[in-house]
Formats: sequence, C-alpha cells, structure tokens
Amino acid sequence: MTEPRDVGSPERVKHLDLDLPAARRVLGLTTSRGTSATEDLNSEPVKRLNLNLSEARYNRVQNLARKRGTTITDLVRFALRLVERIDAEEDDGYRIAVIDSANQIVKEFVLPL
Repeated sequence: MTEPRDVGSPERVKHLDLDLPAARRVLGLTTSRGTSATEDLNSEPVKRLNLNLSEARYNRVQNLARKRGTTITDLVRFALRLVERIDAEEDDGYRIAVIDSANQIVKEFVLPL
C-alpha cells in the first residue's frame, strides 16, 4: 500500500457522493420523477446482455444487489455508468481516489486498459 498523500485544500477535491439514491440520480439510474430507470425502459429500445460469471462471482453480485436494495440488472447498469463517469473524469485530468478525513489519499483507482 502506498503512503497517504495530501490532496490539498477541500476546495480542490472534486467529490462524487456515492450513497445509492444520490448516485442513482448522478449516474442516470433514476429519472427526474424519482422512479427507477428500469421503469422507463419501455420508452426506449433495449438490448439484452448475457453475462457468464463463476458461481462465486454471481453470488457476490447477488449479495451486493440485495445489500443495496436493488436488482442485479440495476447494479450492472450502475457499475457501467460508474465506469463511464470515472473514464470521463480521467479524460478531464482528474484522478479517482479515496481520501480520509484529513484529505490524504489512501487509495487511488486506475481503470485497466
């Protein structure tokens, strides 16, 4: 693990609050009416995606969906939107990191190629 680094003043840190209701709005998983994006799929064309996972990975995804009070489908949509958002932030020159209460970077996330 790397040593914590100071990210500077709080004003320089761009935060993305990932509590689930806020994240659903920010990442487009909730409509302006507050309904699940799944409920609005009837209004747009949808492509089906089949995904092969090991049983252990599937169980982890299923447990995470239950813990978050959502479906596996919405969890996958959330993950894809999150990767899109991270990619866009990196394109804008930002780094994605976990910081502690003293604004020290404790982990930095780098998307694989």
